[in-house]
Amino acid sequence: MLGIQNEREWQAFCTRVLEQPELARDERFVTNAKRSAARVELKALIDESFARFSAEQVVERLNAAQIANSRVNTMADVWNHRQLAARGRWVNVDTPAGSVPALLPPGAAMPGWTPCLHWAPTAKRFWPSSASAPTPSTNSSKAARCRAPSRGQNS
Repeated sequence: MLGIQNEREWQAFCTRVLEQPELARDERFVTNAKRSAARVELKALIDESFARFSAEQVVERLNAAQIANSRVNTMADVWNHRQLAARGRWVNVDTPAGSVPALLPPGAAMPGWTPCLHWAPTAKRFWPSSASAPTPSTNSSKAARCRAPSRGQNS
């Protein structure tokens, strides 16, 4: 993902990233409004240019040209991100279907906090009519474990 924020960046993008300085002077793309109007055509030109490079090379070029950019992770990338594991952000959460891995919400890693899926009064509407929806009473042992600490509790 990248963002061209001004005309200086557009010039740098065409010259240093795409290696097509003439594109910066192309009448179809000389202003942001014109680039937006010709978005489909411009995207095809950018895609064609980027196809010559690996993702790492594109990022190197964008960084060298001082163009704002970011990598968009796939779900597999998120699940396997080393920082999430190193910071202990993954926990197992009890659900009606059993224990599943989940990310801790920001600020949730406090002593005594137990993550879980709480029962909602409307939970039955999400179950097929042929299935019998679980209820809190059928999972009382799990419900007992699913308690957040009271305010001010430190352990």
